[in-house]
Amino acid sequence: MDVDQVSLNRIANPITWKKDIPDLMRYLYDANGRLLYMLLTNGKIVELKYDKNGSLIKKAAL
Repeated sequence: MDVDQVSLNRIANPITWKKDIPDLMRYLYDANGRLLYMLLTNGKIVELKYDKNGSLIKKAAL
């Protein structure tokens, strides 16, 4: 991949990912580098929740 051709956009609402390229897996991280959302290739979105210590406590499909 040519990194000169890569652009990053902040996504306020993960549901809008479905309007983009549906066959592409996507990930959204918080400022601490924790994975918050995953858009799977089947179009489903997975949300991850963490406790105060940064430990994963919940993973749910939206």
